[in-house]
Amino acid sequence: MMVRNISWTLAAVVAVSMAGCGGQKGAGTLPDPLIRFVNAAPTSQNLDFFMNDDRVATNVPYLGSMTDFREFEFRSDSEGGYDLKVRVNGNALDLDSQNETIPRDSSHLVIALGLPNPGSEFPKRTRVIPLRIDRERPIGNRSIVVVMNCLIRSPGLETPPITFQSIIPGDPTSIDNPQYKSENIQYGSIGNITIDSGSRTFIARRGETDALFQFAETTFNFQPGGIYFAVIGGEEGNVVPALRPSITFIQVQPED
Repeated sequence: MMVRNISWTLAAVVAVSMAGCGGQKGAGTLPDPLIRFVNAAPTSQNLDFFMNDDRVATNVPYLGSMTDFREFEFRSDSEGGYDLKVRVNGNALDLDSQNETIPRDSSHLVIALGLPNPGSEFPKRTRVIPLRIDRERPIGNRSIVVVMNCLIRSPGLETPPITFQSIIPGDPTSIDNPQYKSENIQYGSIGNITIDSGSRTFIARRGETDALFQFAETTFNFQPGGIYFAVIGGEEGNVVPALRPSITFIQVQPED
């Protein structure tokens, strides 16, 4: 099913092969949009991403992405915008297809999330979502984290709002009084926090209850001036450990 939208919003990183859709711009116009594709769909099946039927990222594993943003020739709403599609690698069936107008002089992450085979749980199906991201480098010792709720609950359970917060390991009082927190992030939505760089521990917990209901925890070393896309992802109860709930940070290159 094709859905018509206009987008104005918004883990090891692995290299993926690219093809098609080179960017061009005429004199006196703003730069073409920059786009980077990310696979946040917890499946052992690698994914292919398409723009206007051109395969632009192929065989992308779970929590993999393009290593950098790529410029794509601007297409206005009157020109039909961009058809963004995602498929299982080597399969001709579209898992999702969205038509989007992505403005000039912008940077977007295009995220695949959800399950390729959701069974009767249609809300858990794979979706492709373009997210506009500010790539202005934070000043001084600061880092920016853009966090997305991509978590899949066990069969029969819906993904709740999630709170993403810092803790101090060994200090139970830090759970109720976190230094950094983004609250009640809905499934498929994002939160933003600015933090001091350095080694920090974060948890993803159920948003509308106490902090004891935790889905994942990780420690990461944030660099000064860094920008990070954090995926709260995975599927509860998956038989593959690497596909279970986790927090993964993908570094985003600041604008030069």
